[in-house]
Amino acid sequence: MTLCHRYLSIICGMLLGLSAVLAYAAPVETRWTVNSWGGSSHVFAAADAACGVRDGKPSTSFLLKTRGTGDTELIMPTLLGQNQAYEVSVWLKADKPTKVRLFFRRDGAHYETAAIQTANVTTSWKQVKLKGIYALNTVGKVRLGIEDFNIKLCLNGATLEEVVPSTVGSILSIANVQDLVVTIPNVNTITPEVKLGLGDNVVGGSGGGNFSGLGNQTAAPKPTTTPTTNKATTTTKTTTTTYSLPAYATKTIDNKFFGVHINKLGVHSTWPSFNPGSIRLWDTGTTWANLQPYKGPIQWSSSAHARRLDMYVDYALRNNPDVQIIYTLGMTPEWAGTKHAKACNGSSYGRSVCTMPVNLDDWRNYVRSVGTRYKGKIKVWELWNEADYWGFWDGGAENMATLARITYQELKAIDPNNKVIGPNITGSGITFLSRFLAAGGGSYTDAISVHVYVGRSTDLSTNILRNIRAMLDNHDLVNVPIWNTETNISCNSVLEDCKPIQAGANITSAEDALAQGVISNAALKISDFNFYTWEGASPLYGGKPMVESNYATPTALGRVYGIVKSWLIGSHVDYVQFESNGLNQVRVEKNGKVALVFWTTKANLSLDVSKQPTLKNFAYAGDNFTQKLTSDFIEVKQTPVLLFPDGFEK
Repeated sequence: MTLCHRYLSIICGMLLGLSAVLAYAAPVETRWTVNSWGGSSHVFAAADAACGVRDGKPSTSFLLKTRGTGDTELIMPTLLGQNQAYEVSVWLKADKPTKVRLFFRRDGAHYETAAIQTANVTTSWKQVKLKGIYALNTVGKVRLGIEDFNIKLCLNGATLEEVVPSTVGSILSIANVQDLVVTIPNVNTITPEVKLGLGDNVVGGSGGGNFSGLGNQTAAPKPTTTPTTNKATTTTKTTTTTYSLPAYATKTIDNKFFGVHINKLGVHSTWPSFNPGSIRLWDTGTTWANLQPYKGPIQWSSSAHARRLDMYVDYALRNNPDVQIIYTLGMTPEWAGTKHAKACNGSSYGRSVCTMPVNLDDWRNYVRSVGTRYKGKIKVWELWNEADYWGFWDGGAENMATLARITYQELKAIDPNNKVIGPNITGSGITFLSRFLAAGGGSYTDAISVHVYVGRSTDLSTNILRNIRAMLDNHDLVNVPIWNTETNISCNSVLEDCKPIQAGANITSAEDALAQGVISNAALKISDFNFYTWEGASPLYGGKPMVESNYATPTALGRVYGIVKSWLIGSHVDYVQFESNGLNQVRVEKNGKVALVFWTTKANLSLDVSKQPTLKNFAYAGDNFTQKLTSDFIEVKQTPVLLFPDGFEK
């Protein structure tokens, strides 16, 4: 049993991830190969004297002539492993200013990007780095994408190293740690990949597959750990380190964090028993296309959809005068947009909802109209719903940045206290968000909005959130918060490659997944956790309602949401350990008292708490039944358990 596990030391737990990074070897130098498809044309030089030498090393070059119907990207042959963290670095310059995308991408369908960094490249050498978690369930590779044609890109000194996942996204609440001796897990280094020789220049033009002439693919082994037993044990060694992380502002979890979608108002008028502090108005029949189906002013008194928006706003404020209402702007009416070639994938929201408004004044007038009508009532305005999905938005990240600028101008003029968030992305939309930020969209948003579903693999969703946090930090948006404005415990069929959930399937229960997800989001400093929906959604993939069909009695899922809320509200929540052999440890402080929450995503553990005399009580999220600690050990399982002192109010 490690010292960290045995004594539950908060500082030790925080340093566990920080110090372990030193157990890995120095970055391994690597080289690039070419991946082309769809008839794209490129020139890839294994050595290019015109690029010069940097640090005594020759440079290589790449030039993209045309994308054809596809694209060309540079790739590193090393395979990235599921939920493993990596840092890649490369020196770049070009004969003209351009943009590049350095990213981790799945090799097969649906070709999602897990982590990305967009960077400007000039005629002077610049080091571009990306640190992230490969939060996908099949192997992938590091890729470099080029934004422009006929620009010679020079590359030098590319390195790849495996790092400790807990250092990504800066989730550990400690900074400026210096010269502290701690006990850390014994980990192995990434296996150096095959050194690739400098061959003749390679000229391509036909595309259509991986060009592997410069080397073979090699797997990146996972760190070595001891097998899990019924005790929290691991092989250890001691090291001394100096490490620094950016500090995030302390955040108190208030009622606004606990959000929900309510979609069947009119069928019922019941307010959820857990008294949500945030309501998101989506799938309520209140989009722009609903409110303004024809050119001309919104008919607030006669339009059924306009009256429905009034009804939702009045309902929310009547039941909770302090409620935070999130209204999602968009989607484009047919008269204001264009005829889309694929009718926005046959969207039920409208045939042109995914298109850019032809006249920007139409968008400006719509934003001004709803902003004026609900001044002081709606204070959070989400720019668009899932803009990375072409069926909802097919106008490009740059155009969305233009809409963000207009929206920000109009809503801030109406009320400086208005918040503009989004456009939100799904868990696989990090590339769109990166391009939106690169286009200047971050200057016109007060927060980043995402739809990262908890699913039934909560470590996957938290890794995605941490990658997004790391990307924002890289864009100098350290203090810009993230809002998770739509989430659910239904299995994410794209990211998890799951099949419809069958009875008896060996998966995390809906209730345990929700409890883990709420606590994880709070510990990650997410500002809003908005469950979709109170009445239920996606039953085929394991989504469940929080209320029974009478719209009065909470289901087990609804009860768990209320239980975890009672643990966290009014507290400061911080990660101490994340996925150390499946073990998660979170610190919860309120009323001058410190409690600890534990759960595991792997085998159950028996945890020694004998050296924590202040922790006298425990309760599991499933029933919240308080029991006295009468043993030196507590069972840690998938259901989160709260260990708390006397005087800590749940």
